Amino acid sequence: MGATAQLQALYKESKSGDVKEQIINSLIAAGPKGAEVLGTIAAIEQDPDLRRRAIRNLGISGGPDLAPKLVSTYQNNKDPDTKKAAVEALFLAGDAHDSSC
Repeated sequence: MGATAQLQALYKESKSGDVKEQIINSLIAAGPKGAEVLGTIAAIEQDPDLRRRAIRNLGISGGPDLAPKLVSTYQNNKDPDTKKAAVEALFLAGDAHDSSC
């Protein structure tokens, strides 16, 4: 249905990690519009597991200018698991050849 704005609002309001995880997973089906929301979640989420899930799901949902965002995520994070999630997302997006990592 592409209700990304509504899902983003629900995400912001939710206190439940399980609900947030379900929203992150549901955004995959929204394609590039979902990728925009996933990118926002990946940038602001404080829970490392939810942040990594959003990053990985970015690779599945695709969208314009995805590779530079994921490479930036890789370069700007010290957490090894977050870096791994960015590399996995690049692979899922078909951009694993990007030599910037």
